[in-house]
Amino acid sequence: MIKKVHLYMRESSLQSFSNLSRTQPDATEPPLKMSNPGPIIIFGPTGKVGSAAALFAHSLGAKIILGMRDPSKFIPAPLAAADELAGGFKRVYADLTKPDTLRAAAEETGAKRAFVYLNYENPDSMKSAFEALKSGGVEFVVLLSSYAVQGELSSITPDDFIAWKHAQIELALAGVLGVGGFVAVRGGYFATNSLLWMDMINEGKVKIWHPNAAWDWVSPDDVGAVSGAILVKGPEVVGGSLGKTAVEVIGPDLISQRDVVATIAEVIGKEIETEPFDEVEVVRFYTVGLAIPEKSARTLVDQITLRDEGTDVFYGSSYTEAVGNILKYTRRPGVAFRIWAEKNKERLIILNQY
Repeated sequence: MIKKVHLYMRESSLQSFSNLSRTQPDATEPPLKMSNPGPIIIFGPTGKVGSAAALFAHSLGAKIILGMRDPSKFIPAPLAAADELAGGFKRVYADLTKPDTLRAAAEETGAKRAFVYLNYENPDSMKSAFEALKSGGVEFVVLLSSYAVQGELSSITPDDFIAWKHAQIELALAGVLGVGGFVAVRGGYFATNSLLWMDMINEGKVKIWHPNAAWDWVSPDDVGAVSGAILVKGPEVVGGSLGKTAVEVIGPDLISQRDVVATIAEVIGKEIETEPFDEVEVVRFYTVGLAIPEKSARTLVDQITLRDEGTDVFYGSSYTEAVGNILKYTRRPGVAFRIWAEKNKERLIILNQY
């Protein structure tokens, strides 16, 4: 059985993972300059990035509204029930596929800012969702996008499906809210993607497609914290008034897939062997495990191949800046993969038991 863990370069809905985003800005650093954003509505708070964004924005003084398709649903860590209660977070019904509910949620709460993520169920690249938020009073949106988005948005083709899909969402936001009305936080390759291998790690034999391909394995909590900081501080902090609409966020180390699997095995005390995937089964592995369209899975498989060959441009000239953006916006350094794994050791062990 393959666990549905984490959408490639998107938020995770895995329950009860990591408390890293509870970390507050270092007291020795100058305080983050804050605006008065009013209520902020977070869509997807059951996801790792959304919950981390909510916590970090709240730590900077923001009033947080949680927009949920099912307001009674359990929200996993890092946003614990105690934090939600102590922070006075409010839950409201809102469905990104139903624009009327978005308008109503914005009007009811008075939210002027919102955090959103790509929803594959929207047929119009979420344009109607953004129009509804705007008509409800939302003036500024932070979008969880992908580091795969590079260059001119209009030049990205469907052949590069993951980048293209996210680019279409960014274009829709630009069309509805314009310059200064949104920032796309382009996250790298999430550390939680490694959880796809947990079933095989449990069995002691792990199949890896191009094991030497290296990724940044960014912590979702770091991406969420950057998003939360931008939500509170507004578009000015990234140069939004000057036309900048994207911030890239990637992890501090490039580590091969083989070494990531070995790190997890070492942390939980498991001996493993590795062997290669064939192309047919690896496409299914990512389609089922990440709960993404087959076309997205094929794009990912191709990109992993290019990573291993060294012929891709995924980590380009913006690499150093993207690594530094975690410290720049949150006043704390990015979490390295080994630290992330060690912080989550108990839960990794639990996953390894199923």
